[in-house]
Amino acid sequence: YLIANIFMLLADTGICDGRHPNMAFSLALMYFYQAALFWNMCETHATFKGVTSGLINGRTSVYHPIAWGLPLISIGLILFLQGDVLGTHPFCFISWEKTPIKMFFGFNLIGFAFSFMFTVIILFNIMRVQSHNKDTVMYLKDQVKGMVATSALMMF
Repeated sequence: YLIANIFMLLADTGICDGRHPNMAFSLALMYFYQAALFWNMCETHATFKGVTSGLINGRTSVYHPIAWGLPLISIGLILFLQGDVLGTHPFCFISWEKTPIKMFFGFNLIGFAFSFMFTVIILFNIMRVQSHNKDTVMYLKDQVKGMVATSALMMF
């Protein structure tokens, strides 16, 4: 998310005068924003597994292909279907046309929906964590507070 914000600040400096730099910045923005959203989705899933099943092992390597790969799939699909209109926005966003923007936010909506679903389940089950270790239960309760705040900031 921070990297995408840096790209957004760089786009304000007038570096996106041509179509190719504009497209490169817009693709970087799409990728890093979606990577942050899908990392949040993976974090909510890991917390969901910790609260509902008591599985806390640090098995986060499973989430790397999801969080870094799903944005590549969405960008590839947008490039394949709407590549001729990318790089036309004057402020280096996705496109001046509405169709690629709708596709971008459609993929974001998928990540938001999964994050929201996991968050709701976690919030209803936080009082009955499936771990018997008291330190783990306290850790999960603190993690849920931070996760809810992060998810709310990204969703709204």
